[in-house]
Amino acid sequence: MARKDRLFSLIQILRDGNLYRACDLAGLVSVSLRTLYRDMDTLIASGVPVRGERGVGYQITAAYTLPALNLTKTELEALHLGLAAVGESDDNELAIAAKALSHRIDGVLPEDRAATSGWSFATYPFADAARGFQHMPKLRQAVRARQKMQVQCGRGYLQTAALGLGLLGQALDLSRLERNH
Repeated sequence: MARKDRLFSLIQILRDGNLYRACDLAGLVSVSLRTLYRDMDTLIASGVPVRGERGVGYQITAAYTLPALNLTKTELEALHLGLAAVGESDDNELAIAAKALSHRIDGVLPEDRAATSGWSFATYPFADAARGFQHMPKLRQAVRARQKMQVQCGRGYLQTAALGLGLLGQALDLSRLERNH
């Protein structure tokens, strides 16, 4: 197995967040323990969020890891526009995360694609769209805590379980439809 393929395989194995002993990883990718240690040092040095050491074990420490993802130009534009809108919101945690994510995405784009996309984070002001995010911190907190919430929609109230923001969005859309008919 080529080294780059082996490094990719190690990342795929570690993605589940479990702690793996070096000897087990070496067996899974069919290399010596010494080669595995060099490979793990390479992954750590290249920025892969791996925690561990020789004799203890290794695991990826990122909360979420995504597999390689190919986007069309339009999908990339949609992603940057969405991040720009969230980056202007009053939810400081989300705004910081949106800006950081946008910079991370720009950092891994090939130079020829990044230069021609024209969708840098600070290019478009989205203050009007961001006003829709003013209640997002409380909504996110309720979703994370799996709490029920009561949301006022116009003159009526809607009570929903906060199982996800998608469910809340669907419920709000339904309440708008009911008011319009």
